Amino acid sequence: MSDMKKIKCTKCGKTKQSDRFHKDKNRKSGFAAWCKDCLSAHKRERLRSDPEYRARRNAKNAKYNRERRHNDPEYRAKADKRSVERQRERRHSDPEYRARRNAKNAKYNRERRHNDPEYRARRNAIRNKCERDSRKTAMFIKMIALGMALKNSVNSVPSVAGKNLRFEI
Repeated sequence: MSDMKKIKCTKCGKTKQSDRFHKDKNRKSGFAAWCKDCLSAHKRERLRSDPEYRARRNAKNAKYNRERRHNDPEYRAKADKRSVERQRERRHSDPEYRARRNAKNAKYNRERRHNDPEYRARRNAIRNKCERDSRKTAMFIKMIALGMALKNSVNSVPSVAGKNLRFEI
């Protein structure tokens, strides 16, 4: 840290360590004229007081973020994850928002069921598969129950040939 220079800020007039200034290769000293504290205070005040500047800055940032989200898959994944987490948190904490979202989703799904034959066919196929699976599961459970009942009530039953049958389950 002995190689740090002392630089005087032209805005506040205080002398500070060089690490308190942004680098600027166009200046003789190699550092900006204003310290980081003065620069951030100036930017904060300008954002607050100048609506045109704020609008330009917001538009520029929005464009950059859209392009980055479109071109950078890693950034897109992180941004999508943050968005999903924010929406999930809002749904859990805000009942009015949750009711609006549920109504909007119900309306969308209802219209899609009525207007999109491909969606309707997919939905019916899934429903039919679930019904088949639930019938198979119910039948399997009945078979297990019947087998358990037979095993518990009668361990061996005489067969037609006079031999005993054992139920192994």
